[in-house]
Amino acid sequence: MRRIAIMYPVRATDSSRGRSESMRNMVTASVLALALAAGCGDGGDGDAASQGSQEAMTYELLVQRLTQAGVQVTAETTSVDQLWTSVPGRHLNIEGEMVQVFNHESAAIARREADRISPDGTSIGQHQVEWIEPPRFYRDGPLIVLYVGTNETAAGALAEALGPPFAGTGAVP
Repeated sequence: MRRIAIMYPVRATDSSRGRSESMRNMVTASVLALALAAGCGDGGDGDAASQGSQEAMTYELLVQRLTQAGVQVTAETTSVDQLWTSVPGRHLNIEGEMVQVFNHESAAIARREADRISPDGTSIGQHQVEWIEPPRFYRDGPLIVLYVGTNETAAGALAEALGPPFAGTGAVP
């Protein structure tokens, strides 16, 4: 199994104001040759979208749900590519924490990609990942969200909107 180190978080300095700001910046570099494995879905996705939810989860709907819940959320314009997923993602700032949001074509595709992530979030496919802070992977329908950090307000807001993490810290087996 190959080991992959993920560099996170990053501190940035705002020199024009003379203050240092702590920023959580998700890795936008690739996770070294994580190829998608072809898999077979089991037909049921085990998430809100497959259990009768009226609307499939999207980036925009996630922003709306978080905002309605009173969470400080900012839709970011930056995109992110990870080799462990077949779609480009978008950053989302939740309570000052950066998360990555990947909106797949279908819940079945998201399910296949989620199935490659170990329950503790430390390996994806055949590759071991070393996170600087604890990872949390959430999924609802076609959406996979990755948050690497310890802010319980941000993690709780994501769990409220998407359900508990399927992998990483706080994952429900």
